[in-house]
Amino acid sequence: MTEEQWKYWISPQTLFLIEEEGWAKYPKETGGILIGWQQGRIFHIELAIGPGPFAFHKDISFKRDGNFSQTQLESMVLETHGQWDYLGEWHSHPRNTGPSSTDINSLKKVQTSPEYNILQPILGLIIIEKKVWRFHCYILSQNQRYVEIYRQEDDSK
Repeated sequence: MTEEQWKYWISPQTLFLIEEEGWAKYPKETGGILIGWQQGRIFHIELAIGPGPFAFHKDISFKRDGNFSQTQLESMVLETHGQWDYLGEWHSHPRNTGPSSTDINSLKKVQTSPEYNILQPILGLIIIEKKVWRFHCYILSQNQRYVEIYRQEDDSK
């Protein structure tokens, strides 16, 4: 199977929250984590956790509040009886650019770190395009390059 067969579904509420957070911190970067579940080669993004109170927002970088993210994740895992879990990271690119080398290295770290315990983490990016946020989703290919994965249009999940 090829990477092109990977897809994602994102809840409208989650997409709205991500875009609102992007505007709230614009023109600086912001982000957080993605929570949901995976069925085969489809990621179901049910929730995005924001940056947290001790996050750092800069013009071309962002660092989330790790303790905040972990607490929120643990709460969601408990609330959903383990049906939802960590899927990956999300952040904003207020300038119209795709994944950076820093983004690639960060996802490699997540993929190989036993602390995260995830084989196929995803990266959601909201990228400003003509004064509108556009959500893009990426996964690392076998040769450690980003591959964009596409939205599952069928909302029946």
